[in-house]
Amino acid sequence: MTKRKSSTRIHLRRTAGAPSFDEALDALLQGKPKLAAARFAQRVLVNPRDDISRSNHAVALYDAGRWADAARAFEHQIAREGIESEVASPTGRRRRACEQ
Repeated sequence: MTKRKSSTRIHLRRTAGAPSFDEALDALLQGKPKLAAARFAQRVLVNPRDDISRSNHAVALYDAGRWADAARAFEHQIAREGIESEVASPTGRRRRACEQ
């Protein structure tokens, strides 16, 4: 019988290179949307189930003036979460970013 590696250990190893949520959010709140978009994108690449980072990535794209990319990102997130998603409302997007 072979021993399996702990999924927690694998998860930690995979997330080690991604910026923290706080680093990404700080960039967004400090008016650095390009940096924030890059940081949130890295977080989503490492953890595709991180819907909060995915939503904030869309916000950062919008704030950076990348409207077509932001529209696709918002549409994708709404499709994942449903129309009741906080992403569907502009105030929900900001509130969600600040609550984390």
